[in-house]
Amino acid sequence: AKVVASQNHRYFMLGPMNGSTWFAYRFSLTKQTPFFMETIHKPYYVNLWETCGFRAKESYQTNIEEFNANTPSPDVKAYLSKNQLTIRKFNKGSAINELKILHSFCVQLFAENVLFSPISEEEFIDLYQPILPYLDENIIEFVQDEDKVVGLFFTVKNHYNPEQVIVKTVARNPDSKYKGLA
Repeated sequence: AKVVASQNHRYFMLGPMNGSTWFAYRFSLTKQTPFFMETIHKPYYVNLWETCGFRAKESYQTNIEEFNANTPSPDVKAYLSKNQLTIRKFNKGSAINELKILHSFCVQLFAENVLFSPISEEEFIDLYQPILPYLDENIIEFVQDEDKVVGLFFTVKNHYNPEQVIVKTVARNPDSKYKGLA
């Protein structure tokens, strides 16, 4: 848990955090089947937090979308060409280096997010190294401006339901040059 003091010296505890948003700090308010890589909590978890006086401070929504292969999509090649950008796949053969690149991009990009806390490169690699065998390099893409990563499409197969792919992160550098990238 993380304790934060307000200006009038009243104390508030934020939980379940483990001190960082990089670890299991969320819980589900629904009883839906979790997705692969989500923390699995016991059914009484939400009631326990509410009984102890906690309430949700921030929330997010998970959606299941079905895509139609016939739906027209934007002209990605034209956008990339116009902005002199390239796309490359995640390279599992150089996974540790790829995690270092991901770390650098993510800590810069997410620094302004609610409850963000920094994580060292070593901690980041330790956190993601166990999932490397489950990653499919064909569905993880880096968008690059020369050698600099400016966009990320990070997805993973839902190993609890093989017909689904989980979009974990779609992110881009906030510079106006990359507007429309996502």
